[in-house]
Amino acid sequence: MELDIITVKNRITSGEDLSLKTITDIVAYKIYESPENKDPASNYLLAESIVAEYITANFREFNEFQERLNVQGSGLEGLRSFADLVYWDYSHKKEIRFEAIRDRISRGKDITLRTITDFVAYKIKESPYDEGVEINLISAQTFIAQYISENFRDMEEFQDFLSRLGVGMGKLQKFAEIVYNEYCQKKSS
Repeated sequence: MELDIITVKNRITSGEDLSLKTITDIVAYKIYESPENKDPASNYLLAESIVAEYITANFREFNEFQERLNVQGSGLEGLRSFADLVYWDYSHKKEIRFEAIRDRISRGKDITLRTITDFVAYKIKESPYDEGVEINLISAQTFIAQYISENFRDMEEFQDFLSRLGVGMGKLQKFAEIVYNEYCQKKSS
């Protein structure tokens, strides 16, 4: 039987598979201990989604999942080990890495980041650090990717920060100013 997210979630909520339920409980506890902690019900629903997504992304059938559990170890230790793996995969994917941000900008995948990049590149052009359009653009991409990867845990946190800066283009200009000041002020020091 092919796995899909709804089938896995149904097996978790029905208690049909005690190992899935236990793994989900452990992941929910990890969420409780993380900055993502909300309330027990929200944590558990998120854990269900995380577990279901991981299993459907990595296994074609429940038998494959069960075989992997056997490899992880027996009893609660094996379940805990598998839950650690699931949560690590989830949290690792959410992290903001320099290369991922830079890729999103350079490929034009994120219009917000691209617009901020254009603002920073323009500020560089208008400064004593102007090195030509292409170099300014590369510098702006690098500064933004570095700033975001060093200051935010995930894109949701970054978006929340942006929303506190205002609305429309104004917030993007303010963020560009923050990034420009952070890196170009360091150059002049």
